[in-house]
Amino acid sequence: MIDASDDKRFVFHDGRSAKNIIELKEIVLTLPDAEFSQFVNDSKNDFANWTEYVLMDAALANQLRGAKSKYLIEEVLTRKIRDSLRPHDSMHENMHHDTIRSQEKNMSQKHEVHVHVQQEHPVNKWYAFFVKKQRDEAKNTTETNMNEKKEHVPSNLPNTAKDETKYVSQEHSLQSATQHSIDKSSTSENIFWIILYGLLIGIIIVIVLWKYVLPMIGVQT
Repeated sequence: MIDASDDKRFVFHDGRSAKNIIELKEIVLTLPDAEFSQFVNDSKNDFANWTEYVLMDAALANQLRGAKSKYLIEEVLTRKIRDSLRPHDSMHENMHHDTIRSQEKNMSQKHEVHVHVQQEHPVNKWYAFFVKKQRDEAKNTTETNMNEKKEHVPSNLPNTAKDETKYVSQEHSLQSATQHSIDKSSTSENIFWIILYGLLIGIIIVIVLWKYVLPMIGVQT
């Protein structure tokens, strides 16, 4: 929005002046009808001329020339002011969105670093090795059971409903054995954590006894 220099401000009869369309709008609505008609009538429109030749806005000047009352001029100026402020609001909105995206990116990077640190911790590495070992053992046990079952399966396909039922039963048994091995692996993981937590709690109790309880007993003695 353009501001007129001090020597080119629009000066009213009562001494007030406007340097831009915001100030012009505020003063126009308070003008007496007699004074307004001296600026805007059928032969001229001083507001439009000032807008075109001082503020250098020919489009707004053409709109003002079609407005012959205070309220129509106020409506034209209000619409122009609102349109002029929209790019500014859009810039702030874009800056807000950029800030949010930057914060989300920083949070994502912090999360990746945290996960990497957890993976590199010696306790986590040892636990991952322990779990992998348990799962490999369970997998080997399952494969061994499958090979043993295959050795007892007849070479010929079942020809009767009775043989087919027996064959399906053997398949179900094999699946049950596989699931049992997986459950056993999960139980081993749970036992590992229980033992680890028990050791940590035991260490904490020993530290408390050594640091607080034993000195108190010694003082009383």
